[in-house]
Amino acid sequence: MDKYNRPPNFFWPVILIGAGAILLLSNMGIVDLEFFDLINLIQLWPLLLIAIGINFLFGQRVSWLGSLLSLGLGLAVVAFFLLAPGYIEPFSSADMITESFADPLAGAESARVSLDFDSGTLKVFPLTDSNNLVEVDVTHDQDLTFNASGSARRNISLNLDNELSIGFIGFFEDQQIVGEVGLHPGLPIELSVDVGGGSAELDLTGLDMTDLQVSSGSGSIKLTYPESSLPVDLSAGSGSINVQTSAGSELELEAEVGSGRIRVEIAEGVYGEVELQSGSGGITVYLPEGTAVRVDGTTGSGSVRVPGDFVRVSGSDRISGDSGAWESPGFDDADQQLVIEFSIGSGSFKLVYQ
Repeated sequence: MDKYNRPPNFFWPVILIGAGAILLLSNMGIVDLEFFDLINLIQLWPLLLIAIGINFLFGQRVSWLGSLLSLGLGLAVVAFFLLAPGYIEPFSSADMITESFADPLAGAESARVSLDFDSGTLKVFPLTDSNNLVEVDVTHDQDLTFNASGSARRNISLNLDNELSIGFIGFFEDQQIVGEVGLHPGLPIELSVDVGGGSAELDLTGLDMTDLQVSSGSGSIKLTYPESSLPVDLSAGSGSINVQTSAGSELELEAEVGSGRIRVEIAEGVYGEVELQSGSGGITVYLPEGTAVRVDGTTGSGSVRVPGDFVRVSGSDRISGDSGAWESPGFDDADQQLVIEFSIGSGSFKLVYQ
């Protein structure tokens, strides 16, 4: 067949259009991509080679069949990457083990806790009815180290070194790694968490936290704020950040994502300062009606949506993006004020009453 009379091949156009549409819907908050586990999807990359091979073998030979086949294969690949992550079970090649550690209070007056968890899910929560400063349970198949030192000021570190191995056909091996860390609520604690490609679920309710820093490469961060005042610094490369505050908390929160979404739920009586940044992804803040709040920021390409009773005090609509400041009724006269500053490259900011 002459190259100028070949049937149209829809395979790559459909994949590119589908990928762009999925990312756009994610940035708009219509499609939730938090459940994507890229490591598990990468394990199935040979399926993409099979689809490409079928497309080359049959897709350019018979006119009507080639066009139909290339279109069907392209749609199948897009549907797979959208729907499969929630159903794929990780490949496992090594036996999982569970290790447990504990460090007693033994006169400790404060503690600095460092958790380095390269993959899997890390859960942090307050201990109940325990005489230990920290209790750890980790199910894994990697190198794990736990160290405790100091007397009045304890230094605790947990390090999980996840080494991805490549098999004969190139499958990445990932395991259902889970770490559970309980902290004593009776003494001041500085907490540093690095979850790399994993996810962090931090319930700090009732804990006496003095500082919190959490970073993630491609995973999600879910944080329940303690009742006390606490400086918090959260950062995620290509993941999501979800923060739930406790009633009456004084916020000193900074959260930044490279390509992902930020969601913050404001409880009753919450005040303080919040700084939110997103390179490409939306930011949504939920708050009770009657909260004295001021929002100030800009979007590169996206809109700003605030409740109808807010007053715009600066800025104006632009052809692309939006910027300015908005205040709730009676903000200037309120005893406790919440100030939210935001910056978004590509995506929208939403402030919504709960």
